[in-house]
Amino acid sequence: MALRAEADGEWLANPSLARSRQLSLIVSGPGMPQRLAAAQRLRKPSLRKASQTRDRAKWCQPRREPTERDDPRICPPAPPGQLTLFSPRRDLRLAMARRILHRLPEGYDKALPLVHAYAAERRYSRPWKSQCQMMIQLALAVRDADGRDLVAVESLEDLQYYSRQVREILQHAGLLDVSPAHARPLAGSAPARRLTPVGRSCADCLTWFPAATAVYCRGCLKWRRTKIHIVGACGRCGRGPLPLSDDGHSRCRACTAHVAAFGERHDGEATIQLWLGVLPRGAAQPNHQAPEEISSAPHDTRSISEHLVDPDQVELFPVRRDWSAVAHWPVEQMPGLTPAAQLLADELAARAREQSWSTYPARKAIHTLSTVLGWTGADVPVHESDIVALMTADSARYSARRACQFLESRGLLVPDPELRRDVHEQAITAMLERLPQGFATELAVWVEVERGHGHRSRRRKRSFCSIRRYLSEIMPVLREWAERVESLKQITTDDVKAAIAARKGNAARSIHIELRNVFRALRHERVIFRDPTRGLTFPAISTVPAVVGSDRLRGLIDHTDGAFARLVIALVAVHALPTCDLRRLLLDDLDLARGRLIVRRPGRVHTVWLDTLTHQLAGQWLAERHRRWPASTNPHLLINQQTAFHTQHPPIGVSMPQRVFATHGLAVGQVRQDRILDEAHHSADPLHLMRLFGISDSTAMRYVTAAHPERTSALPR
Repeated sequence: MALRAEADGEWLANPSLARSRQLSLIVSGPGMPQRLAAAQRLRKPSLRKASQTRDRAKWCQPRREPTERDDPRICPPAPPGQLTLFSPRRDLRLAMARRILHRLPEGYDKALPLVHAYAAERRYSRPWKSQCQMMIQLALAVRDADGRDLVAVESLEDLQYYSRQVREILQHAGLLDVSPAHARPLAGSAPARRLTPVGRSCADCLTWFPAATAVYCRGCLKWRRTKIHIVGACGRCGRGPLPLSDDGHSRCRACTAHVAAFGERHDGEATIQLWLGVLPRGAAQPNHQAPEEISSAPHDTRSISEHLVDPDQVELFPVRRDWSAVAHWPVEQMPGLTPAAQLLADELAARAREQSWSTYPARKAIHTLSTVLGWTGADVPVHESDIVALMTADSARYSARRACQFLESRGLLVPDPELRRDVHEQAITAMLERLPQGFATELAVWVEVERGHGHRSRRRKRSFCSIRRYLSEIMPVLREWAERVESLKQITTDDVKAAIAARKGNAARSIHIELRNVFRALRHERVIFRDPTRGLTFPAISTVPAVVGSDRLRGLIDHTDGAFARLVIALVAVHALPTCDLRRLLLDDLDLARGRLIVRRPGRVHTVWLDTLTHQLAGQWLAERHRRWPASTNPHLLINQQTAFHTQHPPIGVSMPQRVFATHGLAVGQVRQDRILDEAHHSADPLHLMRLFGISDSTAMRYVTAAHPERTSALPR
């Protein structure tokens, strides 16, 4: 038997020379490789259908020539010296990286060894290493497409995978632009992803400006908020409907800026100049007026309202006023102020000047107070609901917070209990309203128990913030159950096991703890007959504190602007204070003469002895605090523009310290854990950690175990 192939040129040229065998087998396609010709064994007949078997063996299939993967449509490199106007948002997916797999951008050879070292150190798999290499290759291609020398930090947010790891590797390789002017938080470093500003054209003046979602530039927003009498087509360019100036020319803001920049001789033209960023200074306001000093309403001759509230009139029943009918009236049509009301408006203007309010918010607060007092008078207290309703009717002209705080300080405000409800309590009520009636009624009993108002159970009173966090985590489970049952009485142990099994790690443990909390409270209050979580156990999960690279912490204070941010970084990175302690610090607890700071925690007090750097930064912040808000009565050490003159003296928000570290791609918890773990490496004494950082004994032992696992009987997982 002779085995021949159709692609055998020698046999095709002279077949007669090879017909010495009685039987010849002609194989279509390329010939069998010589090294497999003798070793290839015939397979047994298969019982599968013909459609399920291959027509040819692998060795006789046509060979595919390797194709070059460098799609010129994917991030084409910019010509040398080309400057980009703005960097657009991109959707950088793994499929795009495969299309430029054979493109080797400049600097890729420097980053490749770091990828192998990064994966080996963390024991990442081979697929992770391959995908990370493609993401780095894609990031370098974007750099070349933008005409940059280094990779921009904001471009890493567009990567589909591993944006944080790619940032660390590129920073080690010296291929990342880490200047403070371009530093932005990554999507994974903050609780909520922020949109990156891109180039946009204003809908009114056509000016190009950077924004994420805004439609109008800042100047056009001010133009729209200003008192404008005409909305229509521009008398110069014909565009419209647009808000026009009331100076007799009826021009839009773009035409007003064009004429202000190039003179009145261009008034007859219909063209406008394309501006980038901001318009000329002459077009800041419709009437080209310079900012005036903060003052109250003028002492004019407007008539006093005939419907002022009489203090001797007995109220039959409360009625809420509807301010939507008069909220849009111009100032000339508003009623005048009585002498007492004018005195209050003058006092509010004096407070605004004393506390250095910005001009626009101050004028809104004065206008709000003058409008309310013009209709109701100053002889009786003003209802808080009236001021809020006026602000709701036209938020561009009125504001409620500063006016209410001023009247409350003077004893002339009637608080509205519904408006004074805790924000977390309002969120809990809104979540319960989205559940079926049976679930909502039973969970309302659980909320009362957690607040310490249970009839049978004696529990520690929890804050609405903790209850809201618990309820938010179990809401997905409650929605799944609400599709099948109408009450928590119908939930069985199998339902709870299924809810826990659908999650892993800390998420599963949290669901187990929170559901056990809910059902135990309802069982004690005799709302349900049996506890479906009884007997269910979940093993504890011990996590090892993570280490932050020293290169990410080096120069952190030097690259931060502002005395507030530098002090926050020092208190967290040196003294390991959490966010809750930073918000509760009091001004009286800082003693620079003795070099100490008192940290008040629930049930105990921790003393922080300041080092030289923190002492210097604390002094700089006190000077900055006194310079910006010299008349502030807020007792907290850390304040901002919103809390400096707030009558209730609240602390700063949770997001302020977090934003300080998010700018550098870090988190408060990461830096705090790294500081305690570093101290545990130098001292294995848990008592030293407890005295230095004010932590509990169990927390101190956890850090000692992580730093010195060889000294423990059980190695951490």
